[in-house]
This record gives sequence, C-alpha cells and structure tokens, in this order.
Amino acid sequence: MTAKKLKVMIIDDEVNFTRLVRTNLESLGDYEVRAGNRAADAVPLARVFKPDFILLDVIMPDGSGGDVAAALAKLPETSGVPVTFLTAAIKRKELGAPEGVVGGKNFMAKPVTLNDLSIHIQRRLAEKNLGKN
Repeated sequence: MTAKKLKVMIIDDEVNFTRLVRTNLESLGDYEVRAGNRAADAVPLARVFKPDFILLDVIMPDGSGGDVAAALAKLPETSGVPVTFLTAAIKRKELGAPEGVVGGKNFMAKPVTLNDLSIHIQRRLAEKNLGKN
C-alpha cells in the first residue's frame, strides 16, 4: 500500500527555480508538486490542486507573496494550509540558518537545499497537525 503523497504548491516567477524544486521534491517520492510562475496562478491552481503546503515567492512582477497569501487565506480550500515565503532579499548567511520567522510569517532564504526544504515542510505540517499552525 502506497502512502499518500503530500501536495506542495509553489508560486515563483523564476521558471527554472520552480522546475528545479518540483523535480527534486518529487524525486524523493513523498511529494506531488504543482507550480505556477505568476501571482495570478495561485488561486486557480489552489482551487484545483488543494495543496497540503504552499511555497510563495515574496517578490513577483505581477504581485506580492503577501497579497497572494491573503487571497489564499480567504479560500476554504487553503485557509488552513501552511505557507512559507521564499525570498532572495535575505540571504541564508545573513540569518545563519536556512529559515526564520518575520512578522509571524515563516520564510526560507534562497537558495534553498532539498534537504532543508523537505525538513521544513515536514516540520510545518507536523506543527499544523499539533495545532500550532
């Protein structure tokens, strides 16, 4: 019997980045990933895909990750789904860690490693299941 794969949605304007994240996460066998490359892709994709976890770029040409997160929070399909912002504005070496919390929002500094991303997703989903979303 096969375990249910976790559904991860990524919205980032960098096509090569989303392709890389999708390919690498899916290679682990635990994830099904769908990607969009415009802020406007997020809501329609979320309605159809119904993700368990969402990765959002902070700065995109057609909208901010914050605006996208606010729109997704209003949808019944995604209102309780953990969101992590991805940003190149803050570098990993500046943090001394691959991730952090700013203004109560989780984020990861680009570039991200596959191992760090997978651990982060698993931890966020465990927190959600424990009621710490």
